[in-house]
Amino acid sequence: MTNSMPGLKSNYQKIAVFLGPPKRKARPLGLVTVARDGENATWAVEVLKMEAAELGADAITNLELNYSTGIFPTLRVQGLAVRYE
Repeated sequence: MTNSMPGLKSNYQKIAVFLGPPKRKARPLGLVTVARDGENATWAVEVLKMEAAELGADAITNLELNYSTGIFPTLRVQGLAVRYE
């Protein structure tokens, strides 16, 4: 999956993910969001971490996961990419 994404920093797997605020003092870098048909939350969080790595983040905070059902189930995951101070 990562080989097809040019410029991807290899440290994306080290990015911490928090449901709430980070445990350390951090500054926000930007909102990262992934939306797709289906229900694979693990895949979505991995892609979110890749996007955060592109911004130079150390963590993703305030993670939100929304799943809508229906004919076309949709998964939306978002969080705030932050860098520790």
